[in-house]
Amino acid sequence: MAYIPNDAEWYLADLIVEIRVEDDPRSVVHINTVLVKACSPDDAYEKALQLGEQQVGESYLNPAGKKVEMRFVGLKDLSVIYEKLEHGAELFFAETSGMSPEDVVAMTRSKEALSVFAEIEPSAGPDYSSGKIADDFGKESGSSA
Repeated sequence: MAYIPNDAEWYLADLIVEIRVEDDPRSVVHINTVLVKACSPDDAYEKALQLGEQQVGESYLNPAGKKVEMRFVGLKDLSVIYEKLEHGAELFFAETSGMSPEDVVAMTRSKEALSVFAEIEPSAGPDYSSGKIADDFGKESGSSA
């Protein structure tokens, strides 16, 4: 078993959720990373599974009237957070060895290329947006759907 500090109380769980739209053979898969508070790895595992099941709501219709269904598939990963949650706490790490100095520098990104600053791009997959929300937004903004 991995090293788990005695005072560990937080974990990160990667939840796999599959989204399917009626009459579309493609699926959309989300890997949702969530924070789990637990007293042990086994407790974290059970709580992560519960969170996954909770993320899957009832089916709904998209703006085209197609049924959208979500399914919790399982966990991709479950990691302990070794440090107390506060500014600067390390949440997880990845290790790579044998890289040249140029390769290390090439891993960096400009500010504009960081995810937090990226433009939102429409999904290339099927439209799994909620028809009700789109309709409600249209009514509130005064536009017709």
